[in-house]
Amino acid sequence: MKQKGIAAVIDKRFKKIDSHFHSVITGFEIEPIHEFRTDIKKLRAFFRLLNVEIDEDRLKVSKRMKMLYGYGGTIRNFQLQLKNMHAYLADPRYTIIEAYMEYLKKMIEKWKANAIEFNGQGSNFRDDNKKIHEQLPERLRRASVKKFLQNKMSELAYLLKELPGDDVLHQIRKILKDILYNWVFIKRYKKLLPPDFSTEEKIKPFTEILGLFMDKSIGVILLETYCKDCEENGLFIEKEMSELQEIERNWKREKQELMHIIYLNPGLQQFSSVN
Repeated sequence: MKQKGIAAVIDKRFKKIDSHFHSVITGFEIEPIHEFRTDIKKLRAFFRLLNVEIDEDRLKVSKRMKMLYGYGGTIRNFQLQLKNMHAYLADPRYTIIEAYMEYLKKMIEKWKANAIEFNGQGSNFRDDNKKIHEQLPERLRRASVKKFLQNKMSELAYLLKELPGDDVLHQIRKILKDILYNWVFIKRYKKLLPPDFSTEEKIKPFTEILGLFMDKSIGVILLETYCKDCEENGLFIEKEMSELQEIERNWKREKQELMHIIYLNPGLQQFSSVN
């Protein structure tokens, strides 16, 4: 691919980012935040591919984009937590979880305000796009794409030796997402991949399970942190403590069930033998 084609891919990515960012900054709804963050992930995945061609980590998202990506992630985590807690409102066993839900609502509003203040009057990322265009390589060679894929497989093989661990699973998901987001370039080398991860249709369901696992992990961490902070500051009433701790135990069991499904995936171990 020549530089003109590379620039076209970059422009397409930034156009989608700008579109979803407008929806995010005006309402901070959960789906636009997800789309905005996904668009940035796709852009970063393409940068990582191009950086193999350049042979250095020259192409990166700007500090502003990185910070807004982080703000969006924090807001979405609290929104998902609130959504998950709503499921317990109709259950007569849980009578006083409203205090935690009010806390989540306050945290969402707090981080929305932080994001708006940080962003100022910015409405797009045109300047970011312009700076990236000034650093693009003259071409993206097939050899670089192949090397990118081989590097990712080596990284996965290494991470498999580090299991178990939530952080390790998070890194595995990021690598598989890099492969998916660059699939249009990688598919000609799909024979290098393990049989159970040789197509988009085979990789995507596994990344979705990993995504559910990570969401559950974050949910547990948020609940643990809230309980610990309230306990240390004497803000808990006993019944609220009991209800939230029961929910926490349920989520931990669900997390373990997802981890079991992940570890049993036959394709996962195949990465250790493909190089």
